[in-house]
Amino acid sequence: MKTKEAEFYHKSSDAKIICDLCPHHCVLKEKQMSPCGSRMQIDGKLYALSYGQAIAQAIDPIEKKPLYHFLPGESTYSIGTPGCNLHCRNCQNSNLSQSDNLEMRNEIISPEQIVRQAKTNHCSSISYTYSEPTIFYEYMLETAQLAHKEGIKNIMVSNGYICKDALQKLLPYLDAVNIDMKVFSDSIYKELTGGSLKPVLSSILEIKKANIHLEITMLCIPGMTDDENLLMEFVKWMETHNMLNVPLHMSRFFPSYKLNHIPPCPESKLYELIDIARERMFFVYPGNVVANEMRNLNCYKCGELLISRTQEKTYPYINEDGSCPKCGKIIIPTYQGTQIR
Repeated sequence: MKTKEAEFYHKSSDAKIICDLCPHHCVLKEKQMSPCGSRMQIDGKLYALSYGQAIAQAIDPIEKKPLYHFLPGESTYSIGTPGCNLHCRNCQNSNLSQSDNLEMRNEIISPEQIVRQAKTNHCSSISYTYSEPTIFYEYMLETAQLAHKEGIKNIMVSNGYICKDALQKLLPYLDAVNIDMKVFSDSIYKELTGGSLKPVLSSILEIKKANIHLEITMLCIPGMTDDENLLMEFVKWMETHNMLNVPLHMSRFFPSYKLNHIPPCPESKLYELIDIARERMFFVYPGNVVANEMRNLNCYKCGELLISRTQEKTYPYINEDGSCPKCGKIIIPTYQGTQIR
């Protein structure tokens, strides 16, 4: 069963192990598995059972992460392992995220194999996604370090529920992050996920401080996370931290997992919230809806179309330095991508 000794843990005086990877700080006895399904104490050490267990692999459009201002129109090699350190009642991938790593593969898929697959499939980036990549931290870190050496970009699609020390060790190898923040309310966040909001906000600030490309996702669940006042509180928080230019994805909720009794978010309500956020934030996009013009990017100085998105394809017209080809205004300082000539 042993695969890889975990990072970020310490021993207590009573032979228990305390995991320091995420803010839960789970205390584990011998042969006890962590609630995230990815760690276990074995012979007095903490092991990462998730290491090499990439049971989900696919080539995705980068916009699916979602990332709209990073390598637009390109493909990313996506991987995920079983488990998650949150237990979201709305989880749309519960078969993967709410399972564990006890049923181990006989064969470990190595970081070298993942990087090789990305190169073979002409993917300019690797995305750690599907489940929560924090729970396969060691696997992600080693793969990201190798990909970094090979000139392949690294993308973390995360709930942001990770301790500062672990995040800071990872940041030098990340190029872009999408944080699924869910809602700007600690009480609703706890009700929805079993975690707390403060560590997520701290992660957002650390990522921004490291000058890594950042985008944020929020989910619009009727009667839970679709409150206009909560949205404005979030926008004010973003403004306080000089992050109004961070792209915000507002995703439409559909019934899933333990929230099957809640109806889908009306599109009209989603667009209403987007309009409110757009009064202050520069880039706000709809998610889980059919492609429409609200997914495009226009220069906010002269109105020039910079990135066009259809249901099938993305067309970037923006300059390689992130500036508008018509007026020269820098629109995306962290832009990485190409321009259609």
